[in-house]
Amino acid sequence: MMIYWSRWSGDEFIALIKAGSSNIARSIAESIRHSIEDSELVDPQSGKHIRFSASVGISKWQNDDTIENLILRADSALELARAQTTNQLVMV
Repeated sequence: MMIYWSRWSGDEFIALIKAGSSNIARSIAESIRHSIEDSELVDPQSGKHIRFSASVGISKWQNDDTIENLILRADSALELARAQTTNQLVMV
């Protein structure tokens, strides 16, 4: 299995997961999302605890697909996840 990461724009990242099945990709994405959710930083000046969340959109490669369409579907899934609430995963 291979995972390629890149910063996409602003606070968005893109990952290409060559996993063989959408269930494996979803499991990997959920694991990453949970790791982010469980992370916490403490501001050394104020002592304030800072928590993180991640909204995730997933799209599966389809026959005769283009990378542009794959990314557009993943971006649509991300927007659906954000619209539901923070810290969600949506797969299209």
